[in-house]
Amino acid sequence: MKRLLILVLIGLTTASAAAAGSARIRIVDASPLTVRGSGFVAHERVRVTVDAETSATRRVLTGSAGGFVARFPAITFGYCTAFVIRAVGANGETAVVRIAAPECAQPPTP
Repeated sequence: MKRLLILVLIGLTTASAAAAGSARIRIVDASPLTVRGSGFVAHERVRVTVDAETSATRRVLTGSAGGFVARFPAITFGYCTAFVIRAVGANGETAVVRIAAPECAQPPTP
């Protein structure tokens, strides 16, 4: 089940990131949550924020090709969790990934 979740998340983030423009982000691993960004300005400071059941922010510096990797070991989410990941560069580039929660079965009522 966890492997299926990871594959679904990677597929959805790739599609969402492609529509964002030149700055892109995508999820490369779900445990720990790892985000890869590209298309930002070289050696630029980027603020990466994850909003899920809990929130976390990382500030990273892009490399010479304008890419970065940010890890969020404290962020965990289940199959029914919606979340947003946003990366904003110091020069204004923005990339966003929104994952809507799938319809999940309600717990049985007694």
